[in-house]
Amino acid sequence: MNSFLRLNTSLKVLKGGDGDREEIKKQLRDFVEKHDITDLLAKKLLMESLLDQASLKRRQRNFGWKHAKVSSKVLSKVPGFEHVCFIFIVRNPWRFVSSLHQKPYNLMPSPAPDISQFIKSPIYANQRDQLGSRLVQSPVDLWNHKVRSYFEFNAAHPRQSLMVYYENLVISPDAFAGQLKKFCAVNEEITVPQDSSKKHRGDTKTYAEFCQEILSYQPRKVLGDDIFYLIANRLDQEILAKTPYIKYLDD
Repeated sequence: MNSFLRLNTSLKVLKGGDGDREEIKKQLRDFVEKHDITDLLAKKLLMESLLDQASLKRRQRNFGWKHAKVSSKVLSKVPGFEHVCFIFIVRNPWRFVSSLHQKPYNLMPSPAPDISQFIKSPIYANQRDQLGSRLVQSPVDLWNHKVRSYFEFNAAHPRQSLMVYYENLVISPDAFAGQLKKFCAVNEEITVPQDSSKKHRGDTKTYAEFCQEILSYQPRKVLGDDIFYLIANRLDQEILAKTPYIKYLDD
């Protein structure tokens, strides 16, 4: 997304992510060595606590963590708010949950090998998720709470926010670029980055492969009926009905 915006629009992209991670890792190593801390869970709690602290500090510069639940009441108080365009990317909830099981960013516990147990178990979220309560009854609720907050923000600030579905973004970048024209100047010819934004983490998929993967994805077929309905039954049906993903319940 960031590369696409920089290549094709006049928008200035704010720095996000877990910025300062390397410096925080160094601080953690120094602290752990000085106090002779060997417990892995304690190390993880310390690391996430430092990342949470850094994220809250950066809110004044970049309006918070990219994965966070959003609050227009909170963000509208940040200086420069009225000059910012917020783009909310919504993912297929079945893919979101299965991806979270494989590569979790929630704080703990580590996912159970059995995805059905993962779906049925509560998790302890990061503070920077901004969920209100850090104890979440199911990982599915991460999607519910965050996507609901996107819709609420978009309703409150329609002139400076845009809801985008990940699949549409990948398959139809020209249409997405057309939506951006109400916020900024957009190049007549669109350039689509061909490499994964996570190439540095070993993801070697090309843009064409991403498109094929999205076009062929059928959650019930990939996950099986049992897992499909474990997730479906925990989804916020009111929010799901506002998205194109409601179609999977009719398949």
